[in-house]
Amino acid sequence: MLYNRLVSGAAALLALAALCLGSAHALAQTRLAGPFTHDNMSIYLVHDKNAASTMMTLDEAMARGVAWVHWASDERTMMVDNMSGQDVFIQHGTLLTGGTQDQVVANDQIITAGAIGIPLATFCVERGRSHPRTIAREGENATRYTTAGRLIPSRGALLSLMAGSADSRPARRLRQIGVWLGAEQVRRQVAERVGTPAEGIASPTSLPLALENSRLVAAQQEYVEALAQRGEAEGDIVGVVFAVNGALQTVDIYSSNALFRRM
Repeated sequence: MLYNRLVSGAAALLALAALCLGSAHALAQTRLAGPFTHDNMSIYLVHDKNAASTMMTLDEAMARGVAWVHWASDERTMMVDNMSGQDVFIQHGTLLTGGTQDQVVANDQIITAGAIGIPLATFCVERGRSHPRTIAREGENATRYTTAGRLIPSRGALLSLMAGSADSRPARRLRQIGVWLGAEQVRRQVAERVGTPAEGIASPTSLPLALENSRLVAAQQEYVEALAQRGEAEGDIVGVVFAVNGALQTVDIYSSNALFRRM
């Protein structure tokens, strides 16, 4: 449900929205509103009156204590347990914190209600740590993960995740290197933009902790206050197109307005 494409023009964006929604009649049912702009960021909102879904997000399920992400007994496979009565949606690019190194989810995945031990494809996003944090965060242990409440903000890392599902070790290694490089670039950029090292004391190599930098959060809030209400104005909004400095960055389209708002 997350797509990353470089296209231009409203017609191309509508065509992309139709592809994302996956319906032969999607283009006729879909409209694009915007752009709505603050500083160097513009957003377009994707509307679809027919979209419907009752899924929870992984954040919600974890907050309710009905879903867990953990290593399998072999400590090589990430697993998800969904003990709720609803399907749980996990978006590609979701950052996970904890364990012996922070992770990023490789693919969109829906975990059906009551499903236990479902494999979850992830990549390490914290090169340099392979042990529990020296200063543990609440809810973390060596085998269980929590969500960071963020998607990885790196086009390079996202493209590496989307590069294919080849099971060969060389292909996976190349994708892993791309994720590491993308994560490290974001940490450097955050430090440059906010004028202070973006390193969490509990784990200096952690991207999710770097994104909690108070100056970065304050800078982001300006955009949230300027643009968030646009996405809350109507009940048929299912997606958003982000452009920065006039260049398309990301398109996120979901199966319902409810899921869009939660994500």
